[in-house]
Amino acid sequence: MSSASKKDLSSLQRQLAEARENLRLIQERKGEFVMSTDVPLQFVKEERRWLDRIAELEQRLAARSDVPEDQPRDDRKGRKPDAPITTGHVFISYAREDQAYARELAADLRSRGFGVWMDDRIDFGDRWWQTIVQAVGASAAIIVVMTPAAEVSEWVEKEILLARREKKPTFPLLLRGQGLALLITVQYADVTHGRMPPDSFYERLARVAPLR
Repeated sequence: MSSASKKDLSSLQRQLAEARENLRLIQERKGEFVMSTDVPLQFVKEERRWLDRIAELEQRLAARSDVPEDQPRDDRKGRKPDAPITTGHVFISYAREDQAYARELAADLRSRGFGVWMDDRIDFGDRWWQTIVQAVGASAAIIVVMTPAAEVSEWVEKEILLARREKKPTFPLLLRGQGLALLITVQYADVTHGRMPPDSFYERLARVAPLR
């Protein structure tokens, strides 16, 4: 890779990191409102702008042929879900608006030795849902990122109900807002302001999810 190409790649990656941080800050401010109808229109527009910017940068990165092989595939828009589906992983359930945090969480889980499965909410339909059904069924546990967006997400609701049917241990994380009604009886870890879960959370998770 030439020096100019490396510089261009580094610039794209830096811009993507900055865009994700700006999105996190906007979503954090949105989370301060109890009702979604109370959120100022300016916040909604800003969130959409940063989501579009992130999608654009991810697409530009995905189109490059000089991205190192160790570049995380989670950073590539349009990738397929983690495959093949193995057993004993941790399934991450999240709303599309919370994707940036979910990716950071996945990276933290992997760094601690956990197997992780998450999707990028790119494709929809019956076939995609069957992939999710298989991934939840093969998981050792499910982590739910709780936010106002997750509260109204049809996908998050389905994944929680599916995990309940399959009797999968559920570990909620409160990122913003209040706990989800479906998980009102389940203890959650507080990760507000975008922080990662405490060590005690991972210790509880390790009791049911094998380390790789």
